[in-house]
Amino acid sequence: MFNDHGLPRIFGTHSGQEFPATLLEGLTQRLQHSPAEDWARVEIYVNTRRMQRRLSELFLKGPARLMPKLHLVTDLAKHPTLTDLPMPVPALRRRLEIAQLVRQLLSQVDGLAPRSAVFDLANSLASVDG
Repeated sequence: MFNDHGLPRIFGTHSGQEFPATLLEGLTQRLQHSPAEDWARVEIYVNTRRMQRRLSELFLKGPARLMPKLHLVTDLAKHPTLTDLPMPVPALRRRLEIAQLVRQLLSQVDGLAPRSAVFDLANSLASVDG
């Protein structure tokens, strides 16, 4: 499939490109001479549910092929072969830690945002759905 050397591969795009479409195009080029079942062996990790949905939409538009597994980066902690990874930080703890950082930023930069906006800003930064 990808000159298998037993290691995961990471691919990127140039800025200004639509990442999901470019990713699908790259996969299509790399798998064009491979058996159809190789599509089902591909696992893609993305950073937001929005990106996961967008990739699903593009795959479903066709042509017909087996769909790769689409995961969130946060799912890595639940991966069976990565048991030595620490468990994800609970959502409330993550929001409170981000709120502390936002509070420090607002105290150092005058006029950036009112101090009453600390938790709203922290919630928007902690949002997983992106």
